[in-house]
Amino acid sequence: MAHDLTAPEWQEPDSILRAGLSWSLALNAERKSPRTVEGYLDNLELFDRWLRATQRSTTLAEIAADDVRAWMIGLTNRVGEPARPSTVQTRYKGLRVFFAWAVGEELLDASPMVNIKPPTLDVPEIPVLSDDELAAILKACDGKSFDERRDSAIVRLFLDTGMRLAELVNLTLDDLDLFGNGVAHVIGKGSRGRACPFGAKTAKAIDAYLRVRASHQFADSPRLWIGSQGPLTGDGVRALLGRRGTQAGVPGLHAHQFRHTAAHDWLANGGQEGELMKIMGWRARQMVDRYGSSAASERAHDSHKRLARGDRV
Repeated sequence: MAHDLTAPEWQEPDSILRAGLSWSLALNAERKSPRTVEGYLDNLELFDRWLRATQRSTTLAEIAADDVRAWMIGLTNRVGEPARPSTVQTRYKGLRVFFAWAVGEELLDASPMVNIKPPTLDVPEIPVLSDDELAAILKACDGKSFDERRDSAIVRLFLDTGMRLAELVNLTLDDLDLFGNGVAHVIGKGSRGRACPFGAKTAKAIDAYLRVRASHQFADSPRLWIGSQGPLTGDGVRALLGRRGTQAGVPGLHAHQFRHTAAHDWLANGGQEGELMKIMGWRARQMVDRYGSSAASERAHDSHKRLARGDRV
């Protein structure tokens, strides 16, 4: 959403949007990403528009808990196009962070959200990829053409590291430590950097891709992944995964499946949760539960068979 920060509503004294301008300066001073700041301002502007449409006060000190609750309910029960649960939760979190900042700056005595519980979020389970499916996907990428070597390297890097789509897309040639430690250095959420280790087969696939990349028309690009139109975008990677998935008999293949699969494989093979959090770039322990949930029953059954508690007495 584009913001006209010079518009009258952003300049109204004591309004929520005027406070939002000051908040954006604080966020920038904290080195929040432009995308994060833009998202927070989007949230405030949407809330402000709703307040005006429902003839409620937009003065910061006059916004009450019932206003926030009514907005949340309105999003959920919106006629024709109700907001997704994840969207409602995002709106809730954005306002909560804003009002907490306003209290810290003594613009408010207390946040109107202090007694408002976050909306529940039913996270859909993303199925992990089986070994047979992974083998079929890699077979679909098998070959010596530029596209085949590139796609094989991308699939293996996704599988081996569990990195996010944006992290993979933004990789540069300088981010690779191919012949030393076997890691890719990425910038994740919150502008936090981390090293994503990968194995010998992934290194071999990347090396094969780099050899054909050297004679490509866009070889001078600093970005690692290129195509016929230049550096690959997120949409470009989504499209190639969709094509390879269809060829492999795995329709609807998307990048996040590899992330869930990597987490499942790590936990299923006895990997430590703390180490998984480091590799995946997670700070919250609940992310382990979220990404491991889709195959948690399978792991529990395998553990039961391995422990064989009833057979040992």
